[in-house]
This record gives sequence, structure tokens and C-alpha cells, in this order.
Amino acid sequence: MLQVISGKFFKTDDRYRNNCKGISYSNYSWVAPIRTCIATLEPVSTYLPVSSYVISYVNQIEKESRGGLGIVQTGNTEIIQQFQLLCMFGLKAYFDIDRNDVELQCRKSPKNNRDDYVPSQYIQRILSTQIMGNSSEIEYFIKFVEKVIDLPRDKYESVIKYLNNYKCALQIMSHNVDLSYSILVYCLESLCQDHDRYNPVWQDYPEDQKSKLDFHLDKIENKTGAEIRKILLCERNLKLRKRYIKFIFENIDNTFFTTESEKINNAIRKSELERALQNTYNMRSGFVHQLKPIMKQLKIPQINESEVFFWENEPYLTFKGLFRIVQHVLNNFIWKQESVKTEDYDWRNNLPGIIMVEMVPEYWVAAIKDLKPAMAVKKYSGFLNNLQKAILTNGGLINLSVLLEKYEALIPSSKKKYQIPMLATYCLYNAYIEPKGKRPGYQQFLDKYQQLLDECSIEMMIVWMILKQKWDWSVEECVIHYNNYKKKKFKKFFLKIPLYIELCLIIEIANIYLRNEKIDKYEEWLDYAYLDAAGKTKIQEIICTHKNKKDEVDINSILKSKKES
Repeated sequence: MLQVISGKFFKTDDRYRNNCKGISYSNYSWVAPIRTCIATLEPVSTYLPVSSYVISYVNQIEKESRGGLGIVQTGNTEIIQQFQLLCMFGLKAYFDIDRNDVELQCRKSPKNNRDDYVPSQYIQRILSTQIMGNSSEIEYFIKFVEKVIDLPRDKYESVIKYLNNYKCALQIMSHNVDLSYSILVYCLESLCQDHDRYNPVWQDYPEDQKSKLDFHLDKIENKTGAEIRKILLCERNLKLRKRYIKFIFENIDNTFFTTESEKINNAIRKSELERALQNTYNMRSGFVHQLKPIMKQLKIPQINESEVFFWENEPYLTFKGLFRIVQHVLNNFIWKQESVKTEDYDWRNNLPGIIMVEMVPEYWVAAIKDLKPAMAVKKYSGFLNNLQKAILTNGGLINLSVLLEKYEALIPSSKKKYQIPMLATYCLYNAYIEPKGKRPGYQQFLDKYQQLLDECSIEMMIVWMILKQKWDWSVEECVIHYNNYKKKKFKKFFLKIPLYIELCLIIEIANIYLRNEKIDKYEEWLDYAYLDAAGKTKIQEIICTHKNKKDEVDINSILKSKKES
């Protein structure tokens, strides 16, 4: 949102402009207002362990071109949060809207006898008790803010995501130092995965495994061996680890090992860095997958005075070393990007508080604009949802007369996979709607496609079950179609059967097994329905009662259960 109010995405100067302010606290002391391209940081009280500032900015929103009511102002909380993140990184100091949080994170000593980890003992400068600012820092910060605001939108979003987690790592350190360390690694991983497309080579494969594979692959014909190696290189973890290391090296320059390392005790050497990064990545993986803590030695403040710690001849990055890499990599990444003063971006759909949700079928099932046969499955899913609701509540159906008229024209020339859901919708709607709402000559139209109506499919299983007609298909055929539905039910454009109707399908399969005297299968499918009716106590009671009596479950009792509960 901070980038949005810069105006770089707006097409006109016709805007709502609101002068806004927010409060912030910091361990950074400076006496004069700091005016950036997007907001001004005005000191209120300074030269204290915790200084207070007012953040002043213009929250501007472009007016709707079509007129009418529009958003006048939004996102103030997000604007303040994002500007504070830029202050933290640009000034290398701690900022927050909560004074107590600043005092907590920047404390010199434990606050009580259970306070094991004091963040400032692991990460200096940014968590110092008090930082006295200087003019060169202010000049750099002003340029830094302008650079971030001028980033292309995708880069800006990555930077803000990075800084959000960068701050979280500092905040969580008091409570969970292992998680804090891992979050710092996540920051680097997120940036490299968003903006790097590294493809590993065979030399990247772990040496102990590579040598064993090479022994066997060298005996295979060259082309086949090369293809096997190519497949093995697709292993995701290998890509992620190598991409992580390569990206960091691409964003570390020589100053990291020269001018920036001055006065640093035991600074990380370039020749040690790759191995140390591998070990850091492995520690992160151990924590993520096994909740395995980081090395105990890295939790000792005295060891964290150095950037690298050696154990059994292996280099490990301390908090101090990892944190300097986190800062250096992001800083280099930002300054390497192009600056974009204007950009096409759909900012309205990304305003704070806006979320995407699916509309209920009543709003779209009957629509025929740009209707294509491929939409028939989604339309059938929506209609079933509406039909289930009508059955359970004695409510009415959506008027689908215009849609069905369109179906009459589409069905003859459509593919079979689209004909079936269109016919299923056509058949059920005309069966349930009152006489005056039925399509003229609907029965004659259906008669033309009797073969499809009689063919076993998940759509037609639902049709005949709801119309209270017994299935003429074998139970094995019905199970195949239901299991195929189960495999695909979570695919984006696949059929979605409402809960009560799906429970009836499962129970009807159990009933057929009972008629065929296959009691074990009858009980297996009833058990499945019982567990799938989670939270529906009445239905579970019905299933349990019939299972104990070894008799068929009336589908109507399932559909009536909601009315009775």
C-alpha cells in the first residue's frame, strides 16, 4: 500500500488526498525531520533510549473513472507498517508502533530469571539500546526509500515480504532462538526463489551419491545415462539448495569481505562462505522437518561475537554472520534493480481488506453470457448445490429456463463429456420445477438422448438417485465411477457434489451391496459414509442404526435429517 500511495500506478491526477499521521518509536535518535519521497519522519522526543516519531504522509487514491461512490482512503495501518520496515532496514535501527516492543527488543540484560536470550547480545547495532544518527545515514536512507518505491511491483512485494520476516526474526528471538535463526534463512530463500531461475548441473549432485551413480551410469549407453542424470537433477531439494547458495553469491560483492568487514571479530572469509551457507541451509532444514534445534554453541552470546564458528572443521554462521549476509544481500538486490517511475498494475484488487471469495451459485448458474459447453460441469455443480438447498429447506430453484433453452442448442454439437452434465441439469431441473416452469417439449428432447441418460456416469448416478429410481448398473461399475470422482474431486474444474447428495451416493452403493448380500462391503461403505458425515450427528445416528439392523438406509431420511435437526 505504501507504493500505491506514491501514485506510480495511477492514470490521472484526479485523486482523493488525505493528510495522515502515525506514531512510531525507535532506538534511533535524530533531531530534524527526515523527508523522503513518500513520507516524513518527524522526531517528537529524542536523545532518549526510546525516541518517538510522527510519520506524516499523503494517502492518495485515484478516483473511479466511471463516477459514483469510490474508496476515499484505506490502508493506513499497512502504510505505517511498511514505512517502518524501510526505516528499520535503511537506518539499521529498530522501529515499532509499540514503545514497549522497542524497549523489549533493545534491552541490555535479561528482564527476569527466565529470560534466556537477550536479542541485543546476538545482533548488534540494530538492537542497540540507543543509536545516535548522523547525516550520512540520513542521506542514504532518503535515497534508499526512493529506490524501494521505484522498484517494479513484483520486486517491491518481495522486498516487503523479506523485511516483514526480517523483523519477525528479531521479535521472536526472545522466545525461540532456533526459529529466529531459521526465519533469517527463510528470508534469503524467499528472495532467491522469487527472482532466480537456477538450473543445477550434475556436478551439483552430492558427491557421495554422485560417485556411486556415476559408477553404474557410465556402463549405460551415453544418451540414456545423460537422460537419467537429467531426471535426477529435477529433484526439488537439490535445486533449492544450489539456487539458495548461487543467489547469495550473486548478491554479495567484494566490499562484504573488505570495507564492511573492518573491525569485525573473526569475519567470514570468502573461501568459507559456500560451505557455511550449506551448513546453515541444513540446520534450517533440520528445524523445519524435525524441529531439530540449531547448534547449542550458536546460542552462546560470546561465540556470537564472531561471524563464523568452527566445529569438527566445519564452518557455521553465527547470528552475527547470518544477519550481516541477510542485510548485505537484500541491499545489493535492491540497488541492482531498475527504477520504474510509472507502471501498469491492478492496484484496486490488491487494496488492504479485499479478499476473493466464490459467489454462491444463485448469482451465476443461470447466466448465459459467453456460455461454452466446457462450462457445463461447473453449471451442474452449482445447480446441484441449489437443488440440495431447495430439498433441505423446501425452498425454490433458480430459474434456469433461459440456460436450458441454450443447452437445447448446444447439446447436439457438443462433446460427450459436456453433453452428460448438460443433460443431467436439464433432466433434474424439469423433474423438480413446477409444471409452468418446465421447458416446452422437454421429454421429447430427452428421449433423443436416452442412451446417454442410461449410461453409467457419476452425473447420471446422481440423477437417478435423486429421482428415486434404482440404478440398473452393476455395483462394480458404480464404484469405479465414484472412485474416479474421488480421485479428481479437488481439481479446479471438476465436478463438485454437495455434501448431502454425496453422502446419499455413498449410502446407495452400500444399499446395493446389501441387496447383493455382500455384508462386509455394505458395512465398509456405511462406515465410510459415517466418517464423511462428520458434524452431522443425526445422519450418523441413522447410519449407525441401519448398520446394526443390517437393513437399507432410506435416502430420504438423509435428506430430511437437516429439517428435523
